[in-house]
Amino acid sequence: LFDQGLSPEKVKSSLKIKPFIWKKLSPQVDKFSRKKLEVCFQRLWEADVALKTQSIPKKIILEQLVIDLCE
Repeated sequence: LFDQGLSPEKVKSSLKIKPFIWKKLSPQVDKFSRKKLEVCFQRLWEADVALKTQSIPKKIILEQLVIDLCE
């Protein structure tokens, strides 16, 4: 939404984010590139699918997710 030129206030209202959450979230906006966020969301989606469909222990899937997100 920032890429579309929306002001921080418009982003907050568009996403329906509560003020106390926005206060914590907004300083972090510039710390992640769009590409990094896309990779993180992809990994979250993959972990979600794995948790629902694979016989691998859930703890292993979640541990791997945390490792991947921290890289």
